[in-house]
Amino acid sequence: MTDDSFSSVEKSNNVGDESQTDARSTNIDNGRYIYCLVDTGSHMSEPPSDDEIGTDGIEGASPSIVHAKGDVIDSSGRVGAVVHSCTQTYEAPNLATVQQRILSHQRVVDAAGSIYDTPLPLRFNTVFEGGDQSVQAWVHDNYDQIYSALMTLAGTWEYRIGLVWDANRFESLAVKTDEELQRIEDQRTSANEGTAFLLNKQYKRRLATLRSERRNELIEVLQTSVEPLAAEITEQGSQDIDIGGLSDREIKGNDGETDTSDCETTSDTKRNEDEDKELIERLAVRVSADAEAALGNRLDEFVDRDGVSVTFTGPWPPYTFAPNIG
Repeated sequence: MTDDSFSSVEKSNNVGDESQTDARSTNIDNGRYIYCLVDTGSHMSEPPSDDEIGTDGIEGASPSIVHAKGDVIDSSGRVGAVVHSCTQTYEAPNLATVQQRILSHQRVVDAAGSIYDTPLPLRFNTVFEGGDQSVQAWVHDNYDQIYSALMTLAGTWEYRIGLVWDANRFESLAVKTDEELQRIEDQRTSANEGTAFLLNKQYKRRLATLRSERRNELIEVLQTSVEPLAAEITEQGSQDIDIGGLSDREIKGNDGETDTSDCETTSDTKRNEDEDKELIERLAVRVSADAEAALGNRLDEFVDRDGVSVTFTGPWPPYTFAPNIG
């Protein structure tokens, strides 16, 4: 994901509502808020003649394309920056406002991708001071890196996969099938107190070993399963994937796209079952635009295992795989 520290001016502020400036706001002289960078020579659909993206941006702004190229600073060129004019930056003191702004940011990036193929996304709240010329100058200075990244990412999108495991269910099966556990259990039934104490420790160690081995096996099998389809994979462990300030689960959860396994339920039984489950792996996978169905099919095959479920979200712009510019 592109870090916001590269901008010539990167300041943060909030708007409590559209007509009122937050106490933490920073005024910007002729500012440009940047959503993403695109290859304007690659069209998924007919580009608008007025360079408007056609989707409302943050606080109802109207995003459009600023063109730039590498050899000279110019108003026309291959790389375009999706921007809107602003007079302040956009952090906010409350999470709900930040979420709404990041959702607006995300919608604009998605819309740009539907016109110009895979965008190079920037972090939420990246702002330049100095109008279109400052944006063109920055693109000019970093043109080779930007264009190379756009070429690398072209035609691919990011998906997030979460591996959820019910270790208790696995342990219930292991005590019935593992010969070593059964041997220790047989010895415990006739052992004296001192010996039983030692056998209990052996039993727990054996169970922990089996659990660890199975956990590692599931992670390895998941990675092996998706590798043939992936242009790139990043392992995130059990950590959420950042989308410029919030996790993907926070954003998707507020955009109505959370995986069903994450939804709240009023059933005590269901709640208890969910508490037994553990997110043991998170993958960010970059795949071609036409590979979503194949990726989903591979995950369907993978979850036919003891106590395993998978969360699957996307397509996302390739936040995880976008380089830091500059």
